[in-house]
Amino acid sequence: MIKRFLLFIFWTGATLLAIYQLLTSNLLSPLAKRIFPAGEGETRLRAPKKLPKDNAVTLHLKNGSVISGEFLWEDEARVMMRWQGGDVAFVKEEIERIERGKVRTEKEGMLFPERAPEEWPYRNDVVVVLKNQQMLDEKIASVEKDAVILRRELEEGGVIEQEIHRLDIEYLSFKPIRNERSRRIEEALRTQFPKMKWYRDGAFLLITDSYATWVDEYRKTIRDLRTDFYLTFFPLLKDREPKVAHYVVIFDEWGDFIEYAASDGVPGWAVAGYFSPTHEVLFLFNTLGDTFSTLIEEAIVGQTGRVMNQAAEAVKGQVDRRYHVFVEGQAHDIMKKFAAYHSVMKGWYRDQTIETLRHEMTHELFHNYGLQGIIVSKVAGYDKKEAEKKRAFLEEKDIQRKRELLLELAQLRGTLETIQMEASNSWLVEGLAAFMQSVPLGSENRRWLYLYQESKRKNAVTPIEHLTVYKMGSFPGVAYGAMEYAYAESWAFVHFLMSRYPMQFMNYLERMSREKPKEDEDILWLLEALGVELRTLENEFLEYMKQFQELEDPYLERMDQVQHIFQQR
Repeated sequence: MIKRFLLFIFWTGATLLAIYQLLTSNLLSPLAKRIFPAGEGETRLRAPKKLPKDNAVTLHLKNGSVISGEFLWEDEARVMMRWQGGDVAFVKEEIERIERGKVRTEKEGMLFPERAPEEWPYRNDVVVVLKNQQMLDEKIASVEKDAVILRRELEEGGVIEQEIHRLDIEYLSFKPIRNERSRRIEEALRTQFPKMKWYRDGAFLLITDSYATWVDEYRKTIRDLRTDFYLTFFPLLKDREPKVAHYVVIFDEWGDFIEYAASDGVPGWAVAGYFSPTHEVLFLFNTLGDTFSTLIEEAIVGQTGRVMNQAAEAVKGQVDRRYHVFVEGQAHDIMKKFAAYHSVMKGWYRDQTIETLRHEMTHELFHNYGLQGIIVSKVAGYDKKEAEKKRAFLEEKDIQRKRELLLELAQLRGTLETIQMEASNSWLVEGLAAFMQSVPLGSENRRWLYLYQESKRKNAVTPIEHLTVYKMGSFPGVAYGAMEYAYAESWAFVHFLMSRYPMQFMNYLERMSREKPKEDEDILWLLEALGVELRTLENEFLEYMKQFQELEDPYLERMDQVQHIFQQR
């Protein structure tokens, strides 16, 4: 599903404003010299992070595998280690021997398997991992606002319940999902992305060519979102299992993402990521890594820095040598401001990327649990011929051949089994995904709150019965500005329902997942579930939104940050 984050507009506006500030504040002086070392704009390879020797451990497994990582803790039955950015538990019965204080390398002929052991070593499909790394293998009986209740049924009869405070939970770990549908998706992804690494974390599979530092952050975001999702919608999920494993593909190169998205008919130059319900895979690109950071740096200081460098060298050739220190000082101050701006922009993109990942992952989770769908397709998983052509498209260097392959992909998609479009309720699907973006969950989202407040000031808030008219996709046929207001109002309405009518709203979600409403029947189901009249509900909603403080445009706030950077002396 195509998202709204038009990155080009933001980059261009922010960069031009920064240069404008330089020009109008006389900071762009000819007495300037670039102080970054040569070759800084190039992509740099980094050595793997070394583990502290005292914490290093190598496990020799009985199946012949050898795995090195960081030792975390052990008890009588298990050893917990950090491997490939994730925490993995190994049952001692599967371990041949443990070698402490040393990390094996490929040069020593050791085997580094691509995945953790297939066996799930716990009794329950969902395991609670506490912040002290203790793992609680007990059934989740219920979830309250601030606590999770675990239950164990004793063999001799009776029940033991344990209350765990939500703040003590680091994350939930989920049993891997293994079925034919998942196997076919995995086979196709391996065909398309043979050079990417695979990171397995319970029910999740992250496929990427990004550096491990950024992989860790993405994996943490996925874990946090998965935990928030399961605990928030526990009444809906407790008796359900996902239909397929959760796949996330993250491209380190922005150009690769754009090319792949184009083969799916998605404008990758205008989005940070998208979930494809047809293929049941989430695709993003890595704005946290060195490649995109270099792109931002080049956009900010590249051409401007080169002009400054040339001007400074010309001026230095015409002035007394005693003024060269002054030239250097001016150049240093200017480039410090550029570096600060670069850092701020990276922070913006990081926040936007994490929000996009949480938003799109919400779509994937609701879809995989069978609770809702934008597109319901008869095509089960990937078509192998399509996967092979996509791989060839990504690897092809000749422009003319790329065009031919893209045309073939478009024609191939037309020959696949017909995709059946069914009602999904745009406000419900997008409102829930927008609600799940925020960290901590349930907090206000400044972007959506501001847009809602702006639509209110313009008398553009859509009546609820009209908001629920859109049945497919992301408010199709609506102009971009109006679509953003629709997203914002959907976020606001879901925020209101999750706060005031959480259980009633989940009853409505459950009914929508198993029945297909006719015409305007869905809004009637909502009113029936909530037990209120339409106008009463609308008045409650409008009053609820008045509690939030009026916000300034977040974009202008960011531009104020930039202006402050360049106005500092």
